[in-house]
Amino acid sequence: YRGWLYHVDEFVSDDLLLNVVSMADVAVFAHKSAVLSQSGSAALACACGVPIVRMENPMMSQYPGISIGWGRVNDMFAAIRQVVQDRGTYEHFRKESLAWAEKSRPEALAGAYLDLYRALLVA
Repeated sequence: YRGWLYHVDEFVSDDLLLNVVSMADVAVFAHKSAVLSQSGSAALACACGVPIVRMENPMMSQYPGISIGWGRVNDMFAAIRQVVQDRGTYEHFRKESLAWAEKSRPEALAGAYLDLYRALLVA
């Protein structure tokens, strides 16, 4: 149901993971620790078109969404509320997430490296 808050802090099997993430209205990354594990979760959220709200962190800056300064809890709550309650904001960040996922596909990254190698060979 829309408006429910559920925190996934347990193992989710591979066969259920995509369903769990796809049902989310927003993915929230609010802590400094476990940044490496958060990056995989953020990439999965983007691939599912889930808007992201995150605390500022250089290792998470590549991901789209709303970035909030560290310790600004009220701003974090306001950003989550905005994404969930305002359809225009939700759609904007949903499209941003999907666009990030599309350009980050392995094929797209391989193509970018191929273009770079070709440019270096010509130069």
